[in-house]
Amino acid sequence: MRIESILITPEMAEKWYATNVAHNRPIIRAHVKFLAEEITMGRWRENGDTIRFNTAGKLIDGQHRLLAIMEANLPVQSQVAYDVTDDAFHTIDAGGRERKPADVLSIKGEVCTKTLAAALSFVGRYYKNILPGSRKFSTGEILELLEQYPRIRISVSLTDADKGFIMSPSILAACHYLFGTVNKEIADEFVHAIKAGSRLDETNPFYLLRERLVRNAASKAKLPSEYIMALAVKAFNAKLTNKRLGVLSYSPGKTDEKKFPAVMAHAELLKVA
Repeated sequence: MRIESILITPEMAEKWYATNVAHNRPIIRAHVKFLAEEITMGRWRENGDTIRFNTAGKLIDGQHRLLAIMEANLPVQSQVAYDVTDDAFHTIDAGGRERKPADVLSIKGEVCTKTLAAALSFVGRYYKNILPGSRKFSTGEILELLEQYPRIRISVSLTDADKGFIMSPSILAACHYLFGTVNKEIADEFVHAIKAGSRLDETNPFYLLRERLVRNAASKAKLPSEYIMALAVKAFNAKLTNKRLGVLSYSPGKTDEKKFPAVMAHAELLKVA
């Protein structure tokens, strides 16, 4: 790899942008406008960030900056890196805007990437026994989780349209995936029950869960995501064992609930994880 400091003119930016790889992330017009204004107002500084080309001479990073140079119609001094290997692609930041896991998933051809990345994070934290918690996964880890749990794509496809619903699509997808590894029919019933809610008997654990989620949606003080997921796991366990619940609750402060509840068939596995 070689790096040069180059004064990039609008004409050069247009030529370079034409080599943009086909699967780069979608353009964020607001970010282009922000960068163009920085250039126009004289606030642009060369800070070591690079415009990057791969070994085939194709642009792999810098599309927002090049579009901003074209929009501002002013030259910009910048570092330019050539011959960046493809296996380093997912580590790249672009134009001061962090390349998030959903961006890389989109570039790799995945769909519903925000829900997919968030659902993988929930599943990863579940299997690593770090729920509740706010542990974030790097882009590389999210890609590894997708390789490890590829069928989560099916769960996401069933749930991603439900934005603004009583349960977030990422939690709904994560739960459907986890439940489906034990019992696919009940996992599908779970999604249908939460989404539709019709004809649910009051003795059905999913009825209790849905009623709790409806109250939560109407409340100003929302339940934490992990709390909602824990309620879903407890409802699934009850459904799996035909256990009738009088009330559905999760009290992590109690002695018998210090740990996040495990899907019943996973309990032994998680004890040694």
